[in-house]
Amino acid sequence: MNDGTRPRRLSTVFGLLLRSCGGNLQAAFEAADDRHRVRRDRWHLPLRQSYCGGMTVPPTVPDPNLALAEELFAAVGQLRRQSRRQAGRPWPVATASGAQIELIRLVRRQPGTSVAEAAAELGLAANTVSTLVGQLVTAGVLQRTPDPDDRRVARLALTATAKRRVDRWRDQRAAVLANALAALSRDDREALRRAAGIMARLSAALPDGRGRDQHA
Repeated sequence: MNDGTRPRRLSTVFGLLLRSCGGNLQAAFEAADDRHRVRRDRWHLPLRQSYCGGMTVPPTVPDPNLALAEELFAAVGQLRRQSRRQAGRPWPVATASGAQIELIRLVRRQPGTSVAEAAAELGLAANTVSTLVGQLVTAGVLQRTPDPDDRRVARLALTATAKRRVDRWRDQRAAVLANALAALSRDDREALRRAAGIMARLSAALPDGRGRDQHA
């Protein structure tokens, strides 16, 4: 191959390109761009199109409700942490796990609940709750009573000692928060009173999780 072959071939191709476009180089570039756009659009993925059995590409526009949700979680979390620092806990962290405390709270709110009902409420497996109950019964926190209509079902309640301890802790926690509320303006307290009702409705609007995997 001599040195002049490649330039001649390029010149020939370029000449054919010009002639095919009526001698208009700009038209050639536009035609190439149109072909590229068709290929690009052919593979363009719609923003909300679903793939892989239900997976959806999330929108890029920020949702203001997500920001509000983060603010609510942050405010509630801070309130819980501050009140816990001031009022302490009904049981030391070393002697009660988070799952045990959640079960104690549930039984305090709903005395007479069964293991199956507690498992459904907490979103845990029944055998997990049964283990927690056994631990708390041994610790003297819970007591089991057979259901009068079905002896196979055990009803749960706090022991008298545990109930007094929880009530005393709740009173102390409420007193800590009441003192903080007293330092606010009347308008702020009224706003919080209204917000408490809204928070209750918001909580009721959340899924209860009973359809989730019970082993989660």
